Amino acid sequence: MATGFVAALQDPEKRKIWLADNMDNIRFWGIFTLVGLVLFYLSSDWDFSMLLTISSMISMFSFLMVVVKIETSKSVSGVSLKMFECYTLVSACRLMSIIPFEGYLPYDRSGDWLYQLTEAISLCLAGTVV
Repeated sequence: MATGFVAALQDPEKRKIWLADNMDNIRFWGIFTLVGLVLFYLSSDWDFSMLLTISSMISMFSFLMVVVKIETSKSVSGVSLKMFECYTLVSACRLMSIIPFEGYLPYDRSGDWLYQLTEAISLCLAGTVV
């Protein structure tokens, strides 16, 4: 698969086809990166604990990509229901531990609201798939 990607980058015609086929994914990743950087600039002290919020945002984005793929293809082939049931349970348990207790939150400003928000959205997206 990597050789096909490298060949697509080297050949201008294949690169054009590859970009046309993957433009939606490139847009999603670009928007995610831009929004993530803006949110971190506004709500983070760039402390080491921000990695917890970054991991939560990446997880939320991955669930969003699965939901978008399911909605656009109108098919759930290749998506494991058991995995999403487990993620729904894990997200619910994590949310129950971070909302009432301060000890499980990032120490920087992203722990004030951003981390909880991304975990809640992750729960909703995983529940949507189930």
